[in-house]
Amino acid sequence: MKKLKFLMVLCTTILILNPLLITKGVEGTTEKPNLTIFEESNITDYIWSSDGKRIAYITVPEGQSGYGELWIAFKHPNQARLLHKHLIYSGADCDSLFDYQGKWILFMIQNQDGTPSNYYGRNELWKIRFNGDNLTQITFTNTNGIRTTWSNSAYTNRGTVAWGNFIPGTDLVYFTAHNGNGWYKSYTCLNNGSDQWKSISGSKYAFTRGMSPTGNKLLWGHATYWNNPTTLMASNVDGTERITIKAFPKRTFPLVLADGNTVIWSWYDGNIHAIDMDGSNNRVVIDDAYLNYWENYHPVYNDTFLMRSNRAIDGNNHIFMINSDGSLIAQLTDGSYNDEGAMYSPDGCYIMYRRLPDDFDKATSSQPYPYELVIKSVEAFPWHWSHRHHYSETYRYSPLRQEYFEIYA
Repeated sequence: MKKLKFLMVLCTTILILNPLLITKGVEGTTEKPNLTIFEESNITDYIWSSDGKRIAYITVPEGQSGYGELWIAFKHPNQARLLHKHLIYSGADCDSLFDYQGKWILFMIQNQDGTPSNYYGRNELWKIRFNGDNLTQITFTNTNGIRTTWSNSAYTNRGTVAWGNFIPGTDLVYFTAHNGNGWYKSYTCLNNGSDQWKSISGSKYAFTRGMSPTGNKLLWGHATYWNNPTTLMASNVDGTERITIKAFPKRTFPLVLADGNTVIWSWYDGNIHAIDMDGSNNRVVIDDAYLNYWENYHPVYNDTFLMRSNRAIDGNNHIFMINSDGSLIAQLTDGSYNDEGAMYSPDGCYIMYRRLPDDFDKATSSQPYPYELVIKSVEAFPWHWSHRHHYSETYRYSPLRQEYFEIYA
């Protein structure tokens, strides 16, 4: 009897001390030891919190299309697993979850399909605390002078914002909005609901946009019409030191890497290029027989980003890591799926992305599509210490890069 009690206590202790033995998450199934599929349906948008401890995501209930529910899920501290979730807001625009910095989530609200019967802040930016408190309207484009045209019935009783992000290290939000007839420009405003908007793009339009991860540079793409060739421009947060990065012969969306200087861009031809923020050093990252498109930047490695490509043996679209010089291409996802929408966790150890079976046809299906949301471990994260001349330096070893990377000194 004593042996049986001892074995029971021992097994319980092992399970507590070694959670890797548990392969069934509270809110997800573990397909592989380093990969968890979140058991939800109709997930239309998702994002990491800035500390990587939570994710926010939007689900659309059956029978709805344009709006849904905003949820928070807590991530296991050292596994690709979500622990528990809670609903924080009903009536979120299904694909307008923009940012999650500190305790605040930046998103749009929507509580009905079709044209709103009255103005209630739809197509404006709002923020909400991760616990569902303090819902606050951030932009007021319908009334503050950004909107100047009212004749287009497509924009009746709504604001004109298309996109927004908190600017790290400031009390500002960077966003694009149009004049009421589809002509977008870029602006900043305060993030506390007091507005005080300021024009960034000035007389230039902003049909594409971007921002450096640290918030030191704001980008926008000027064009004479939304799908015409893009002239990519940038400035400081206050709009000063405006520069023209490059005039492109096609519509072009930028991705700024973690170094704050390298701008990644690609077209529909499937090739990826890079250019420095000052417009110099325009170069090819990858140009081959496959279709390659940038996905997101690596938050730790300054010269690395994610791309979506059909270069895998199965011919499906999977997620790869690549350096900005085209080196070290590493496949991160696989299987009989097409993967998209990948983003690194803030520490770079995990990716989150969505996938559909490779035989699913979007052209013959209606939205929302039945995506699976996946969190996968892609980097080990041991810390290695060395002592030199009475001070310490911290390194992380990257198996993918096969090198030690200095985090701080």
